[in-house]
Amino acid sequence: MRSPWAGWLLITAVLWCWSLARVPIPATNETHYLSKARHYWDPAWIRDDLFLESANPHLFFYATVGSLTAWLSFEQAAIWGRLIGCAVVAAGWWRLCCSLRRRDVTTAGTAAPPLTEALAPLAILLLLQSSGTWSGEWLVGGIESKVLSYGCLFWGLGSLFDGHWRRAAVAYGLAVSFHPLVGLWGALCSTGMLLWEASQRRLNCPPLGILTAATGLFLATSVIGLMPALQMLVKADPIQGAQADYLMVGHRLSHHLDPLTFPASNWRYMGLLLALWGLLRLAHGSSSTERRWEMFVLCSTFVAVAGIVIAWGPRPWDRLPNAMLRAKLLKFYPFRLADLLIPMAVAFEVVRYAQWQIERRWPNQPESWRRLLIHGGCLLSLGCSAWLPGPDRNPSRMSPEKLADWIATLDWVRTQSPSDAVCYAANERWACKWYAQRPEYVNYKDCPQDAASLMLWNDRLRVISDWHDLTFADNRCTAAELRELHRRTGITHLITGRMGPIDAEPTFERGAFHVFVIGTTRSQQAE
Repeated sequence: MRSPWAGWLLITAVLWCWSLARVPIPATNETHYLSKARHYWDPAWIRDDLFLESANPHLFFYATVGSLTAWLSFEQAAIWGRLIGCAVVAAGWWRLCCSLRRRDVTTAGTAAPPLTEALAPLAILLLLQSSGTWSGEWLVGGIESKVLSYGCLFWGLGSLFDGHWRRAAVAYGLAVSFHPLVGLWGALCSTGMLLWEASQRRLNCPPLGILTAATGLFLATSVIGLMPALQMLVKADPIQGAQADYLMVGHRLSHHLDPLTFPASNWRYMGLLLALWGLLRLAHGSSSTERRWEMFVLCSTFVAVAGIVIAWGPRPWDRLPNAMLRAKLLKFYPFRLADLLIPMAVAFEVVRYAQWQIERRWPNQPESWRRLLIHGGCLLSLGCSAWLPGPDRNPSRMSPEKLADWIATLDWVRTQSPSDAVCYAANERWACKWYAQRPEYVNYKDCPQDAASLMLWNDRLRVISDWHDLTFADNRCTAAELRELHRRTGITHLITGRMGPIDAEPTFERGAFHVFVIGTTRSQQAE
């Protein structure tokens, strides 16, 4: 199959079906991104919610793909959003594979690669990422801004490999606009790759006019998404910003940002991938384009190593020299690109090695037989990766029966409470806004990204914690103490699953879940 359109459509279909088969709707981050997008398009929807009204660093995503939420239900927006994200990733992947297939970039043709050279490494990558990660990075699952950013990054990288500087600049700029961190790390690693080529005198630098045009195109397409993120950083009070960085790196997102908190199994997994990549790389030579790709991956690895050096030291964080500076640097996710690119590099090398072994062991077999063998391996990899156990297969972490009770409880809140009711889910908090469609006092998972909102988020968590410790000091909660919670926080609907015992009658109960109406809303008070 050599038609670019046919290859792109098939890979899009494979990714979309794989996403729907492995990751239920809503995925973990879909609840945040699509809720944010709907509030962006309709500010009257869920007013006065701390998370929804905090800063929007991914504004370009909300303004484009997020527009689906303005005229579709959440479930429909997730389905179509995933299709768009998979289509962008497929286009970038196909473009990158076209470039890597060409042995000499100076004589590159325009023929598309056989489908096996694009689909086979993708199937292996999905299998590797379903088996584990290092810092929690992934490529295909729910729809969020980084999915589109990676697709644009792959397209830009493939264009750069083929010497199309202006196309690459636009793709890199869009990658930054969709997700500033993914796009900027990709641009930085590409710059490192080009500097390495220049030092080896292998870089064919374009004329000054093309280089200037490419720079302008990159700035014009990246500023759309870069400005909201920069404004969020610039507006932060220095002291408040330092405290927010500590909260993000040392507490809320340490599983992504502090490598010393990554499980030992994640480290072993990444070490195994690096060793496998090195061994496979020694098995055969590389073309000039493949060497460029390898240097791009190595640059992302150097960034990750720098992140490890920055994070290294004793814990807790207040024992680290220059702890605030370290936290400020680590909050930019230095590990995410290597966490994806190293499995990608392994996937490409595994396919090359498998093709070499098949040709060596069965040289007299027809080409169609060899491709059939590789296609069979693709289907096996895709099937295994779609059904391997993993946290993304059950975002709610609930059993099917408990999940049905949870959704029914939130549906009751949506249909039976005033629109300005303020909810707090004491135990299970998953997808509360998605189903209840009411503002929440605070939600641990819905963490704002601007410093002021993040500190308010932390203060509200502390208020809840202090109330809980004081209330349950005698192992019981009275109706008067519930009213005190309303007075201190404005919460009107308390949703509990395991918190108790509570000496009050719930207004609604379903399975293990109870809803206590503990106060009146502002609209009810005005009546």
